[in-house]
Amino acid sequence: MVRAFGEKFRQLRQAHHLSQAEMATRLSIQRAHVNNIESGRRLPSIHLVCTIHRVFGISADYLLRDEHPVHPAISTPSPNTREDATLGTFARHLRELRQSQGLNQTVLAERLGLRTQAHISLLEHGQKEPSIALVLRIAEVFGVSIDSLLFDQGA
Repeated sequence: MVRAFGEKFRQLRQAHHLSQAEMATRLSIQRAHVNNIESGRRLPSIHLVCTIHRVFGISADYLLRDEHPVHPAISTPSPNTREDATLGTFARHLRELRQSQGLNQTVLAERLGLRTQAHISLLEHGQKEPSIALVLRIAEVFGVSIDSLLFDQGA
């Protein structure tokens, strides 16, 4: 699960001829965080994945799914993706997917291996940021792309 993210992140940085410090500045994070992610010591937050998508136009599916091989990143900045709307967009998409399948929060929580439906409620109200692992499980359960969970189509 997400083993190749660091390598993909490094490839993206190198393709744009950025130092770790320059990458950190572009993404509003610390240079040490860039180093930790590239070396595989840390995973990104969903917020950082969305920032990478917005700044570099890289698909979240490419970044987070190991079945997508590492390749030179072709990117197109996505200026229409609103960084501050991402958590709300994820919340809305999760609620819409759950309802379209006729599931209540308790059943979805069970399918995702969560202890209570309260976690689903917090996610659907934009009060909790999902982990990378949870986003991957949600995409698998509903058979959708990560990008469709995190971003509005055409964003």
